[in-house]
Amino acid sequence: MTRLKSRSRQWLNVFVLMLIVATVFAGCAPAKNEEAEPVSESGSETIDGIKEYGALRIGVAVALPWMGINPADGKYFGPAMDISNWLGEELGVPVEIMVADWGVIVAGLQANKYDLIATGLFETPERKEVIDFATWHRAGGCYIAMKDNDKVNTLEDLRNPDVKLAVILGAGLTAAVQEKYPEPQYIEEQVSGGASTNLMAILAGRADASAIDSAVGPAHLEVYPELKLIPEDCLENPDVAMDIGVAFRKNDPVFAAMVEGVIAKHKAEIEEGLETYSSSEYLNIARQ
Repeated sequence: MTRLKSRSRQWLNVFVLMLIVATVFAGCAPAKNEEAEPVSESGSETIDGIKEYGALRIGVAVALPWMGINPADGKYFGPAMDISNWLGEELGVPVEIMVADWGVIVAGLQANKYDLIATGLFETPERKEVIDFATWHRAGGCYIAMKDNDKVNTLEDLRNPDVKLAVILGAGLTAAVQEKYPEPQYIEEQVSGGASTNLMAILAGRADASAIDSAVGPAHLEVYPELKLIPEDCLENPDVAMDIGVAFRKNDPVFAAMVEGVIAKHKAEIEEGLETYSSSEYLNIARQ
């Protein structure tokens, strides 16, 4: 009888120990669904954020022909604006414009101040490390100078340490030009809205030449006949050529696919718009 009581106590002790262990592990179990991270409805954090906010926020830096503004009515125009409007229609939301300087426009996207950078943003290696792009064009640089300036007539003349070369502060073209031509003396300045080159540095005689987006180089000669373009065929053969795209935050393939789909759908209209917005007519509008 004593032996049976002893065995009963042993089994009771084992049962109590098992109950304690089960209770401990139950307390360590994963939380139920109400504590789990919510699953994105669209598969895209960017799209969900746009829908919740109620508008597509675009960061804009004005530079023709990619993005311009009409001073008369404050309306923006250009292929980058068209792409933004088409994307807003796809998402079913209006477009909200947020102006940014070239030097901080990428940082603003990273800080979620806007959902898309809508301008002629050159896809430099440095930018591609921190943001993603949907490419819609390819362009590069030309150089403008006064016709009577004999210091700069060819691209090789840009390697002369005595040459003063004006560029736009923070622009993607600026970084590419400085990497290829480290020799000249650089005048790196901010420019007024809509400018694609530091024209005033040329006209005032502070610089021998200025880098300019290839798409609007020829139009500048129409408006300023006292200028020359280097090289003369840079529209067809731009210097430091790079892809140009609209940009968005990394690691959102669903949103990337949507943007790329909109660009592909409107490819012909984008090309037509580039030709239109590169004309001297729109250059004059931006100068008003």
